[in-house]
Amino acid sequence: RWVAPPYINEQLLYLASTGTQGLECLEADSGKLLWRHPSIEVQRVLGVASDVLVVQVDSGLIGLDSQDGSFLWYHAVEDSFDCFCAPQGESVQYVRRSPSIEKNKYSPQLVWVDVKTGQESFSSNCWDLTTDVSSFGPLFGEEDRIWSLFGYGEQSINRELIELQIQADSQPMPRQNVPQSNPLDPWSDVALPVRKAAELILV
Repeated sequence: RWVAPPYINEQLLYLASTGTQGLECLEADSGKLLWRHPSIEVQRVLGVASDVLVVQVDSGLIGLDSQDGSFLWYHAVEDSFDCFCAPQGESVQYVRRSPSIEKNKYSPQLVWVDVKTGQESFSSNCWDLTTDVSSFGPLFGEEDRIWSLFGYGEQSINRELIELQIQADSQPMPRQNVPQSNPLDPWSDVALPVRKAAELILV
């Protein structure tokens, strides 16, 4: 299997088998295995911010404690361009499709996710695009500026570099304290009484 280059942060190495299951954390000096999540469907390790390791999985983003690997949050992502940015400050950004009032058009919507909670904290529509936009990304940033590449049509190899900016009428999203499922725990979406009964049977 193909393994992506390790992500290194404070003498810790995070190793992921891209597109398959598995995430490991090793000591950089000794190579000692500190923790492992064998069941994560890893797409890529995005980075560490505020002691939270942000990982893109097949259905969204997860936040893990960067030291012990414990699960912190899960953020589901729908209609994504598969266009994610490494954490910057207290947030991580990605781009999703947002419906337009015009027929056969949609808006790339830039979304900010709080790295401490996994909640969407802000979103901003960029501009209306036709449905033949086949390429958007990668997304990359520096301080408070974010850029991306995009292209029209499946046959075109040309890509344009654009800077994404917040629109004046964009509004912060209200803080939501919604219980989140844990993709590392197959029982997380099962009602608590059913889980307790199953635990008794399994024991």
